[in-house]
Amino acid sequence: MASRETPAARALRLVASDVRSAIDDLRATRLERGLSQLDVARAAGISVDQLSRIERRQVGIPRADHLAAVSAVLGMRLRIHLYPEGEPLRDRVQTPGLEAFRRRLHPALAWRAEAVLPGQGDGRAWDAVVIDEDRTWTGIEWISRVGAVDAMLRRSNQKQRDDPRISGVVLVIADTARNRRALREAVAMVRAESPLDTREVLAALAAGRSPALNGVLVRIAHARPQPVHSGGKVVDAAA
Repeated sequence: MASRETPAARALRLVASDVRSAIDDLRATRLERGLSQLDVARAAGISVDQLSRIERRQVGIPRADHLAAVSAVLGMRLRIHLYPEGEPLRDRVQTPGLEAFRRRLHPALAWRAEAVLPGQGDGRAWDAVVIDEDRTWTGIEWISRVGAVDAMLRRSNQKQRDDPRISGVVLVIADTARNRRALREAVAMVRAESPLDTREVLAALAAGRSPALNGVLVRIAHARPQPVHSGGKVVDAAA
């Protein structure tokens, strides 16, 4: 049985294909404009030999600055764009962090880890989903380190738009001084997209229902499972 292609190997294969297409476009444009390799190489600040090897695909993946310079000389712009596709490598605190969060849920809530988004070819997945008795799905995303808050919210919103099953999203953010500072500095943006805070999110989930709105939950480090009420008796949410 053939071994499964790793995400890194697939990415290298795809980027090599994209680069080949770009090189073909560059060469075709140079010829259409009646420019010699010498003309373009001098204007781009590279040697004729370098340009010749690039056009003949003798360079595995050419340097981005070389491609950008040649593109500019030919009246084009090289643009490198990142967009979500597939799932990132999991960090070592994610699994225990999500498990600690899971222990805060009401026993009636269903939990599915690594829930892949619907749609053929979409490799993205929620870190987990929580499903209540009304079949309301809430997407759970673990954030170990808050970077650009707008980008974090944009990625989450895009996944929510692309998954019709999801009625709300909870961002579970590791409780660190850096993360809290980042959230405070962007509090207006965060609240506009995710109005519910930690207490409100946990209150809904501990009661066995999905949060009514999107929310941000800052995980309390080493939090112990809290008792919740179910059917007139107190039960342990971790049971």
